[in-house]
Amino acid sequence: MATQFTRTPEHRFQKRVISDLHFRLQVDLTYQRYGLEDLVNLLTDRHGRAPTDIELSAAIALAESITDYQFFPNDNQLIAELFDEASLCTDLLCNRPWKLLRSRRDHFLTTDRPVTPWRRRTPGNRHRGTGIANAEVIYFPLDPRRVIAIESGDSPAWLVRNASAADIARINERVAHWSTRYVYHRPNHRIMDRIALTPEGPLLHINGIPVREDTDIWSRIRSNYIEGKSAPAIHMGFGVDIQTEHG
Repeated sequence: MATQFTRTPEHRFQKRVISDLHFRLQVDLTYQRYGLEDLVNLLTDRHGRAPTDIELSAAIALAESITDYQFFPNDNQLIAELFDEASLCTDLLCNRPWKLLRSRRDHFLTTDRPVTPWRRRTPGNRHRGTGIANAEVIYFPLDPRRVIAIESGDSPAWLVRNASAADIARINERVAHWSTRYVYHRPNHRIMDRIALTPEGPLLHINGIPVREDTDIWSRIRSNYIEGKSAPAIHMGFGVDIQTEHG
């Protein structure tokens, strides 16, 4: 389940955006706010020695044209990081009480993101990610008749019970809303006829700005960071908020 949660296209997209942002913060913010001396210090820390004239010239050229590039981890590095994050998710899943909910007919659906964290939306958390770390309940459909519900709180450690019609409708709606593109169910039960899907919106927010594939986030937030008005506040789909400090 943990690996299934971290291996989705949505999560890989979040990782790429955050990696790109961190690199820009290191290079662009350091050079623009603190100047050449701090850029030399950054290169020295990175390489374990003072930069050569050629390396320093290349770093200055990069910093001065940084908006023309994107900086993503390669696929091997990204996959290795996702497996590391899956091991952290395992602890979060194991430390919660589990339930197995059953239906007598093929009533449960699943999606292309089957591990579904859910929590109530409020005005205070609407820009914050919902994930394994802060979900009120996590759903994982096993097949059309069984779904695991991993809850928070002090309910029994393991419980098996039959799902009511209200349970099934509520779970299906929450699982369907978490999908990226595809929802799978038994067509003869017409499950989706009873679900009105509305856009959930991106899971990744940076300084309250929803980040999509076409969002040039660095251009929108760059001046605030360089002028020292704010530090990046990243809210992502793990349900973990990241506050990054620079300067």
